[in-house]
Amino acid sequence: MKISIDGKWTCEYDKASIRKLEEKGYNFRELEKKPFTMMGVLFYGSLLKNHPNITFEEADKIYDEYGDQELLKELDIMIEEAVKLGEKKNPNAKWKKVN
Repeated sequence: MKISIDGKWTCEYDKASIRKLEEKGYNFRELEKKPFTMMGVLFYGSLLKNHPNITFEEADKIYDEYGDQELLKELDIMIEEAVKLGEKKNPNAKWKKVN
């Protein structure tokens, strides 16, 4: 799933962007506890896949101009879906437990 903002910016997540989110301190469980901190990080991370050179400060300005509560809800859904995809069993996996 992708979100286009004003035809200039594309929000989307992948493993690399989620890792960077986590490095910036994003915690799924803290969005309600620290909304202003976490929403900035969540939005920044959504831009990283398609705009890898964007800075946190640039993302913050874009969010101030275009962001709202509905966008945050959609980003939260998108990141949950990306994490779930990472948890799926890989049909090509060839591993087994050994003693």
